[in-house]
Amino acid sequence: MKRLRLGGTVALLVVATIVASAAKPAKPTTMAAIVSFRCYVEDVTCSNPGVDRVRDDTTGGYDGVMNSGVFDVRITGGSRSLTMYLPVSNMIPFSRTCESVENCNPDWQLVTGNPSLGLDEASIRVKPLTSLGSGYEDLPGGLTAMACGQTNPGLVDFTFWLPSNDGHWGFNFNPKAYPGTSAAVLRRALDGQSWTAETLNDNTNDVGELLSWAHSGIRHNNGPSHEGRFFVPFKLTITVSVPLGC
Repeated sequence: MKRLRLGGTVALLVVATIVASAAKPAKPTTMAAIVSFRCYVEDVTCSNPGVDRVRDDTTGGYDGVMNSGVFDVRITGGSRSLTMYLPVSNMIPFSRTCESVENCNPDWQLVTGNPSLGLDEASIRVKPLTSLGSGYEDLPGGLTAMACGQTNPGLVDFTFWLPSNDGHWGFNFNPKAYPGTSAAVLRRALDGQSWTAETLNDNTNDVGELLSWAHSGIRHNNGPSHEGRFFVPFKLTITVSVPLGC
């Protein structure tokens, strides 16, 4: 009798294995992805530098990774660069609170004093959010959990380093962590293979904050230094090659 019961158990396990193998495979949690920007640095016909203020380096998209629905890319090694425009004329008045705290980064003028800031050590992170009343939460499942054609608020964080290596900088659209900044508008394309992240050129929904960490101006471990909020419209597109469906 024991052998009969054991044989029945084995048969059930074999059937379950066949059914499981025939089921639809799970979506990959990590996959290669490419990000490209609407404008490139020398393109004066693309709204001009005064409108799109984050641009690529004319070489095309940057290779990144989608991991559990969060997109990350690192630009390093000097072969590629990212260009950002942060003129003081586009800074929101009285938003540079590091002056009153006296913990400003001494390289601030290097960032805001250039007509265009060429960054060859930078990273970008994109993640969707859900709007809950006056606050935001992470969208469970991230970008791949968005339905085709769905629109969500989202965070876009830029991190970069300067040759001085005096700390590192962030320029963030992240109202969850930094109130007063705008959420980017994230849209998943109808084909399910790409997403756009955009901040609108309206001096309302294009507010990012410049911050700096671990630099020589930090006092009493008081950081980050809040180096000002700026109007910075841009648009980027993230594309994966793995068929996902949605």
